[in-house]
Amino acid sequence: MLGTYNEPISVFLSSAPEDEELLKKFKTSLRSLGDIICVWADSDINLGQEQTKEISAQLNAADLILLLISPDYIASDHCNKVMQRALQRRSSKVCVIPIILRHGHYMNVQFHGLQTLPGIDKPITSREWSDSDEAFQYVVTGIHKAIEELLKSRHVQVTDQPDLTTRVLPPLHEEYVLPEVPLSALIARNPRGCFFKVKWPSIIVIFFIITTLSIIAFAHIYPAPITVMITPNNNTLNDNYLITAVTGVPNASQGQIQARVFSFTTPPQSKTVGATGIMQKAGVKAIGKLTFYNGMTTDQTVPIGTPFYVHGVTVVNLVDAQIPAAVPPMMGQITVPAQAINVGSDGNVAALAINQPCCSSNNTIFVRNLSAFTGGQDDLDYTFVKQSDIEGAASSLDQSLTPSARSSLQTQVHSNEALIASPQCAKKVSSNHNVGDRVDKVDVTVVITCTGEVYDKQALEKMTTNLLKQEATQKLSANYVLVDNMVKTKVTRITVVDSVKGMKTSAD
Repeated sequence: MLGTYNEPISVFLSSAPEDEELLKKFKTSLRSLGDIICVWADSDINLGQEQTKEISAQLNAADLILLLISPDYIASDHCNKVMQRALQRRSSKVCVIPIILRHGHYMNVQFHGLQTLPGIDKPITSREWSDSDEAFQYVVTGIHKAIEELLKSRHVQVTDQPDLTTRVLPPLHEEYVLPEVPLSALIARNPRGCFFKVKWPSIIVIFFIITTLSIIAFAHIYPAPITVMITPNNNTLNDNYLITAVTGVPNASQGQIQARVFSFTTPPQSKTVGATGIMQKAGVKAIGKLTFYNGMTTDQTVPIGTPFYVHGVTVVNLVDAQIPAAVPPMMGQITVPAQAINVGSDGNVAALAINQPCCSSNNTIFVRNLSAFTGGQDDLDYTFVKQSDIEGAASSLDQSLTPSARSSLQTQVHSNEALIASPQCAKKVSSNHNVGDRVDKVDVTVVITCTGEVYDKQALEKMTTNLLKQEATQKLSANYVLVDNMVKTKVTRITVVDSVKGMKTSAD
């Protein structure tokens, strides 16, 4: 309901000359308030002796004083005098509102403490507004509220049906049509474009009598309507339900909904990396045995380390060879350990490669290797496959394959479904060489398989909605109806028992 009034609210606008363009836009925005206000601005006349008196008169007669604040306004002596007088007039029946047009330092200005529009930190020209029209509309809304408070201070009657002699304060954003007044010839306009009553006593008395008779007749013909406001009672009901999601055929009577398991496997993707294992192995000398034969009837000795040459390989005995004397027709003999002097596989001489007389001037000692020398190995440097080589290549492939697999899996979720949990992804790694193999490079292949499980989200919401409605019917009277036909359902816990998903839901 809106208040009715007999006279418009007198509005006084004070601004600096530098803000003329903003003043024009503001006056245009004020037109949305209709005829409830009568606007006069101190910029409408030039300053002078008589003009100053006119400004003072309008300021003293104003019900609502709007100060358009800017740095130029604060710097103006004339504007400061107007502001001082406005603040002196401030009371329950005279409202003063500073309108902040532009940014400035206003903390020490004398209007500090008043409620400003739209605000010191958000003036009309602030970039936080889409344009000045939006900002001024916000200000007009605040002015509209201030006018309502002024009307209340006048003890204005509040009614649903306005009488024929008054005008109604229109709400913002609604078209306001001025009621037709039969005695419009008795109303004139002053230079500000505001309505006022002509002070002719006889005409006023006649006008009052006619208006009173019209109100009485109208009241008998059209009784005032009675407004009845009904406030419905409301009640919020919430509960928890255990719903089971099964991958088989669900039974709704047992609180079951459909679930399904699905997966996506990426095509194999390979990567070749170099083997980083390095082995450095020292060579080994070949070892064997030498058999010495003695043709003399006295003992003979071959000292330790005696060299024997064969095919560029030097072999020495490792101990003294003390050969017993010959017992004709048998020669004395002894077998002792021996080894190649140099490291390498060349020392692996074949059996009987050494078969020659030695060690005496009369050739009575003979030496043979009855078996081959073995164990000789060359110095060895080589690369081999390490576990980290395979794992590094697999990790690199995983970084690109797993997100792709998850994305492809997500496309399999239907519009009525929701994931029970985050999909689980497994990685399968294979390679063409094993760890420890002596190779320069290895090919690593990775396959990612992601598995997800979903439940029927729409069936869950429908089931919990029906359960909550049934509970509401039991706990509340049948007169209650569901607001906006909406029930909020939230899954609070999911428990897996023998591959069956039990979901605890909360419904409001």
